[in-house]
Amino acid sequence: AGMPVDQNTAIQLLTVYGCVRLIADSISTLPIDVFRDANGTPEEVTAPRWLLSPTVDLSWTDWCTQVLWSLLLAGNAYFVVTRDPSGGIVELVPLDPSKVQVFRNSPGDRKRYKVNGAEQPGLEVRHLKGIMKAGADVGLSPVEAARQSIGLGLTAVPMPCTNICQSRNCVVSAYPFHPNTIS
Repeated sequence: AGMPVDQNTAIQLLTVYGCVRLIADSISTLPIDVFRDANGTPEEVTAPRWLLSPTVDLSWTDWCTQVLWSLLLAGNAYFVVTRDPSGGIVELVPLDPSKVQVFRNSPGDRKRYKVNGAEQPGLEVRHLKGIMKAGADVGLSPVEAARQSIGLGLTAVPMPCTNICQSRNCVVSAYPFHPNTIS
């Protein structure tokens, strides 16, 4: 579409930013209720501490917003799980999806993760995937899938067509319009 498109440039398009913000804010601010099955009847229980405050630095709303932004723009969200000595979850620290690589040593092996270009032995990384193509190890980035449309939108916004009225020495700006689909 004539303009490089990635997550950072895509959110410069107000439509992309608005959609991601609306979805992330709407979901992250929903109440958290935890239930368990008590002989076929749902029984409300106290939410675990890590669910209310997934990290020491982020509230549930902030953490959920970061995870949703990652899923909605990159198609993947990653976080490091920190556990106490008994194996209980202490923290779920979100990672920037652009800093995480998913790989396998050979086909059929378990997925492994590199963070900032290096494997992190002993680091428990969890991967939340968006929509996936068959056989894929990672989710499909919505930004990648809509690259052409987003690029066209980004190109149209800052560069209006300009018509200079020489007889009146004025400038008239207009956005291009085409009645048919442009491929």
